[in-house]
Amino acid sequence: MKVSVSGRVTLFRPEFLSITAGVIGAALVFAVTLIALLSAPPAAGPLIRFFQAIFPGYALTPVGLVVGIFWAFIYGFVFGFMVGWLYTWLINKKVRQAAQDVFDYDPTQTVNVIQAGEGDEPYTIVLVANPAIKRHDGSYEPDPIIEDEDLFVRVVTRCLRSFANNELLRLPEILPRLKLVTVFAREEAQRRPEDANALCQEVPETIILAPRPETDSVIYQYVKNAGVPYADVIMVLSGHKRFIQSSARFTQEARKEDSPANQGQPFRFSFTENFDDPVNGRIHAYCARVPGVAALSAWDDRLKTPVHEFAHAMSSVENGAIVDEYLDSYVESTEAALHNTILNRKLRANPTDPVPKLFGKYQLGNGPIVEYYSDRARTDKEPDWRSYVPEKPHPGISCIMDLAYFDYRYDKLIFDFMYDRLLTKLNRSGSCRNS
Repeated sequence: MKVSVSGRVTLFRPEFLSITAGVIGAALVFAVTLIALLSAPPAAGPLIRFFQAIFPGYALTPVGLVVGIFWAFIYGFVFGFMVGWLYTWLINKKVRQAAQDVFDYDPTQTVNVIQAGEGDEPYTIVLVANPAIKRHDGSYEPDPIIEDEDLFVRVVTRCLRSFANNELLRLPEILPRLKLVTVFAREEAQRRPEDANALCQEVPETIILAPRPETDSVIYQYVKNAGVPYADVIMVLSGHKRFIQSSARFTQEARKEDSPANQGQPFRFSFTENFDDPVNGRIHAYCARVPGVAALSAWDDRLKTPVHEFAHAMSSVENGAIVDEYLDSYVESTEAALHNTILNRKLRANPTDPVPKLFGKYQLGNGPIVEYYSDRARTDKEPDWRSYVPEKPHPGISCIMDLAYFDYRYDKLIFDFMYDRLLTKLNRSGSCRNS
């Protein structure tokens, strides 16, 4: 069957419409007030009286003119943002979107290669239906998605839409070169849930849908047994209606000091304060020893979620971990081992310390050293937070790794890091195998 992948319609961008409306409002007040001031005698017409009614401190004086321009810009900015947000929301909700791509899906096959990719060993993303979930008490229960192939295809389509709408993954040097594979084992619906087919597990007292630990090797062995010899990232899709919060595990790969055959493109990043510290030298490894894994809920229909979890899964503890920015400090049980390897979140000694202007430096190979600034205007975070993160691409745009209030993108540091990492793997030669 043919499956279409649609793009998100965005006709008005609020960050641009709001500024434009603010400037127009300020210009209108300036022109009307200037004309009134230059008339002999100064005349307070209907517009002037209207300005006096809505702009506190406005008057037919030079100071009043400045005050009026200020308020007109603020009012216009807020009005423009609200109009743009509402219009875009309605368009996305009501308008049928034009198809961007179509892929073939054969419901008689367990494995479908929906895009072959390019290169000797294409960067491979596998989307697999989860047959079962391991409960905290050691029991297993079937995952509803394994009995609903239509739901599986819809979630696959949503993931591809997410990639196609992302400013990084949709690039022509990336998206067409990815190998995209689906695995839907229909026979699992008749099989008793057990350890070998439970790709996700329960996190007690939460709704988190967690991939099985890499130490269990269940996920990539399941994908191998299905006929996919190698994967860089595996996305496990679940239809469970209680475990609906998606999560991910990092890729495991070679360190810089490992054997030359497993090395990749060297880079440096200021994980520590001293950029020249040897610990800051890492590699974009060609191959993954253990693929990164994202567990995605079928009931989370946000296009942000697949690219958010993909960023986690494609990064690694050995060579730079991309973490959540909506958390403060380190979570001891899960992030203690990430000290000096987290890419996009750093800590101040005290919450009252100023956020450093410079977040970090990054150098690919022998190329130029690029500096990245910190986000010093995180007004949506508590004042006692110790963490700070890289600067967003625009004040009106959220980072994909943070909470998103409207539009979202990777910040420049994450974008550059992921771009170099993906290109290194896309351009690799030879073959890769997961351990």
